[in-house]
Amino acid sequence: MLDLDQARLDWIHREHFSQGQQVEVVEKQHGGEGKVSFEVGEGEIALRFKLSENGRFPCIKQGKAADGVILHFGRDKSLRALHLVELKSKVSATQWRDVKLQLQGALHNAHALLGVLGLDCPERIVCHTAYKQDALSQNPALLKAQTGIRVEVSEDLADWFSGEIEIDRRFPPLKHFRHERDARGNARVRVEV
Repeated sequence: MLDLDQARLDWIHREHFSQGQQVEVVEKQHGGEGKVSFEVGEGEIALRFKLSENGRFPCIKQGKAADGVILHFGRDKSLRALHLVELKSKVSATQWRDVKLQLQGALHNAHALLGVLGLDCPERIVCHTAYKQDALSQNPALLKAQTGIRVEVSEDLADWFSGEIEIDRRFPPLKHFRHERDARGNARVRVEV
């Protein structure tokens, strides 16, 4: 269990985290601007960390990192889940491969962060991709084959459709949620334990 008042949060610069029943992961990069708001249940706490390329642990090998890491604590203050969040304006085959590398970097950074906080990694690790345009699902060749032609989705793209993603072979496939962002680049996610 974590007592947020007694946690090692004072070891971390205040501008790198926020906490509450609702937290936001923000993308400021031109063309992809927006935010995803994550809301947890009454009496639960979300602790959001910014561990992107500019705010990550510099000793981690994977140089890319997703836009946000969220620790989800239940009413009993136990760590229930780790959420890895990436915002993209468009997800094509190339961007999807990049997203997976960014999620992997966030996972590795999150492990370092959990060590700083003195916490074990939770069993539940969830990945989120928030996008404005889904170019993978819009590609008719990926969705259905013409009569007499067999079309297969490559293995590294199939996880976009499956709801599970493998970003590190040392972990089982992780749950993956896709969230469509509105015209202003925003989305809301209700996190359930």
